Amino acid sequence: MIIAIALPSCLVFTFLALYMFGYTLNQMTLLALSLSVGILIDDSIVVLESITRHLGLGETPYEAAYNGRTEIGFADITTTISDVVVYLPIAFMGGIVGAFFKQFGVTVVVATLFSLIVSFTVTPALASRWYRTGQSPEKAAKGVFRALDRLYVKLETVYRRILVRVLSVKGWVAVFGLVTLAAALLITTPYLGTDLLPAMDMGQIAITIELPPGSSLATTDGISRRAENVIQTIPDIANEVTTVGEIVGGFGAIPQRGPQFAQINVRLKDKSSILEQLFIRRKSNNVRNRDDNSVANDIRKLLTPIPGARFAVTAVRSASGTGLPIQLQIKGNDLATLKRVAVSIRDRMAQMPGISDPDISTRTGKPEIQIHPDRDLATSAGVSISLISAIIRDAIEGNADLSYRNDSEELPVRVQLSGVNRNEPADLENIAVGFYSGRSILLSDVTTSKRTSGPSAIDRINGQRMITVTADLAPKYPLGNAQADITKRLADIPTQGVDFHFGGDSEAMDDNIPYFVSSLGLAVILVYLVMASLFNSLLNPFVIMFSLPMALAGALGALVLSGETISLVSMIGIIMLVGLMGRNAILLIDFTGTLRSRGMSRDEAIIEGGATRLRPILMTSIATIVGMLPVALRIGRASELRAPMAIVVIGGMTVSTFLTLLMIPALYSIADDWSSKFSGKIKQ
Repeated sequence: MIIAIALPSCLVFTFLALYMFGYTLNQMTLLALSLSVGILIDDSIVVLESITRHLGLGETPYEAAYNGRTEIGFADITTTISDVVVYLPIAFMGGIVGAFFKQFGVTVVVATLFSLIVSFTVTPALASRWYRTGQSPEKAAKGVFRALDRLYVKLETVYRRILVRVLSVKGWVAVFGLVTLAAALLITTPYLGTDLLPAMDMGQIAITIELPPGSSLATTDGISRRAENVIQTIPDIANEVTTVGEIVGGFGAIPQRGPQFAQINVRLKDKSSILEQLFIRRKSNNVRNRDDNSVANDIRKLLTPIPGARFAVTAVRSASGTGLPIQLQIKGNDLATLKRVAVSIRDRMAQMPGISDPDISTRTGKPEIQIHPDRDLATSAGVSISLISAIIRDAIEGNADLSYRNDSEELPVRVQLSGVNRNEPADLENIAVGFYSGRSILLSDVTTSKRTSGPSAIDRINGQRMITVTADLAPKYPLGNAQADITKRLADIPTQGVDFHFGGDSEAMDDNIPYFVSSLGLAVILVYLVMASLFNSLLNPFVIMFSLPMALAGALGALVLSGETISLVSMIGIIMLVGLMGRNAILLIDFTGTLRSRGMSRDEAIIEGGATRLRPILMTSIATIVGMLPVALRIGRASELRAPMAIVVIGGMTVSTFLTLLMIPALYSIADDWSSKFSGKIKQ
């Protein structure tokens, strides 16, 4: 009951702080609160466990509350401040991710600080009032609780024996642990992919339709209607919107305009959550049980038999809802070379497994007539190039320099050359562009013309012409892996005068990785400095920091087992681990130092401290893991974005808790031996 009161107390105070900051209940603040549930009660658990232990020693409730809180207070402050200095870099991280996770970091910092305040005030106050002198929670336990207590007593006895054995072979334990961690990192790293953000089921599917150039709008509309009729047979679809004559930018498509283009944007029904699948037995017509990729595959199969058009079906899985994951920008000055290289890359990507619907941003435009002046002939005839271009413009487009004014009304006037069929090159060639020696100089005398087709649009970036090659990725094919595979496949394509650059999600991922690296490094440094100042020692924090590789190995292993990738969200979880991983080690080393100050030998203090702190370590670790399980299990809709962070923390906490109980005592003993030898040499 005391812990149950501490949790809402922290949340209420956090809500007040969020209100003062002007924050709202959104995806980031709610995610921070949900992940903090297990962390918020850690401080109160540690304090209450210490109080109940003193109560079992025969102290009065008031004495137990005071002595228990005082004994654990230093370690509690250290763990809390370590968490705070880790989350602060997240709150002030640069780039897109900084803006995205700022409210997340601030919310966790505020909640963590309030958890420390509540554990130092509310928890001991309630314990001093509700407990009775001589009351022992272990002795009063009955039924299941008595069985659990007996199990814990056996576990504590076994752990004492293990610690005795560990301290006798501490060097081998340290070597074995470090080798195991290195092997775990080497084994898991090759199986990890990289993504900007986890793929999310947005419930949207984009279908682009492209007919051959020159197709009429009516023909495109007919194909679109046939596609609509096919799509409507799928029960998972809620509605669709069709645009004929244009492919709208975004939604997994390259913007295009023309009578041969069309786009159908499909919105699916809401996906059923795990709770609905478990507890609602009857099938509902308002939800779907399949993911968007399965529906997209069905649509792709149904549209294939429709002749005369090219269909591209893409499930919109980006958090922003726009853009395909692969966007390879090809830049240069010669448009023909760019198109040749882009077509080669598109054809090469079409043969790669895991890549679907590769496309290029340029299209064959409408038929046109290109007129090329002969400068030598024009100069000899006394006709300037600017005059030729002005006459052609006035003849075809018309001259709108004049206007007709009638009182206060002004009407534009467009003057065009009459008697010219602007669709016939022969008529255009007979346009007079000047006079020489008493005869007219015709356009055909000083120019050459040819029928051709030009691009419908020319994209430029930083003054250079650009063509973009886009593609979609199969499920479970990470963006970083796809980018590396594409780079290898394109190594032998001749690209003289052409530059490559991955844009879109790849560019955003590359831009934000430095912010994560700097935040992670800053978090590690700040945690070390905080512990060094509080412990008044440079060696103890160094031993505690060995928990970080343990947590990292567990985090990466959890990502591999769950099929997740290294993304911006999972990286935030890794930074969170920097603060969480040292909690258990701080409890061990702090109480070991307390026992040594009371006169115990080092090994006795390590064994007694480990056995005494085993219960709060297990309680806080299990509370943190269980508190994050609902997020990791993807309970609720749109949970794909949140789950990797919780998976990282659960994996890291599980492995680091187990290894901390064994490796930290061994490393502490080794470090103490080195410190004694070093101090002895200095005294000599």
